[in-house]
Amino acid sequence: MKAFNLVGVDGNAFSIMGYTLNAMKVAYRSANSNESKEQFGADAQAAYQKRAMSGDYSNLLCVSQDMIEKVNEFMKLEPAYEEDEDEDFYDDDEDYEDDYEDDYCADEYCGDDYSEGL
Repeated sequence: MKAFNLVGVDGNAFSIMGYTLNAMKVAYRSANSNESKEQFGADAQAAYQKRAMSGDYSNLLCVSQDMIEKVNEFMKLEPAYEEDEDEDFYDDDEDYEDDYEDDYCADEYCGDDYSEGL
């Protein structure tokens, strides 16, 4: 089973809450002990909903992401995304700046020639 992830979920607040509540229900059904069931049962779902709706949209996202992480950790699910292997592609800032200038700064758009045409 893939981990739950808010990336790709419709940005509507009710869609986000519905997705998160569904994740909690899946975790509840997979829980074996009563203590585990309490983490994701009806009372926990109501508490999540109350917290998610107690603030603005940013609060909703933070509360929902926290719950999704809690569900994934409980169910021992790995993240649905892979880390970028080329994260350290540039060893220093000079290489990045050189590539940026080569790729994006043609003479006609950068420097004095471009500003004179404005």
